[in-house]
Amino acid sequence: MPKINFIIGSDVFFDSRLFEDLVVAIKFLIETNNEGIIFYTSYQIRSFDSYMKLIFLLEKYDLKFEKIDFQDQIVLKLNRNEDFLETNVDSHEIILLKIFK
Repeated sequence: MPKINFIIGSDVFFDSRLFEDLVVAIKFLIETNNEGIIFYTSYQIRSFDSYMKLIFLLEKYDLKFEKIDFQDQIVLKLNRNEDFLETNVDSHEIILLKIFK
């Protein structure tokens, strides 16, 4: 496999029952490619428990992580009554995680 610098995964952590399998796969990709590789993923925090499960698994498999903050983050939600997008601060937060060895 050729050396790569990063992998991008969009909202791959959806079903918390599959988190451990995904974390093991990410660790495998990092260790077999090169330990300098970075895995970037968006993640929608659907519940505090699932977020904490993800953090626990990253630590269990000796992976480091950083939450990348955005200034002026806007959360968009479809307004069911009017069929257009509007900002909504009460929606589930979407974050960008940087996962590495």
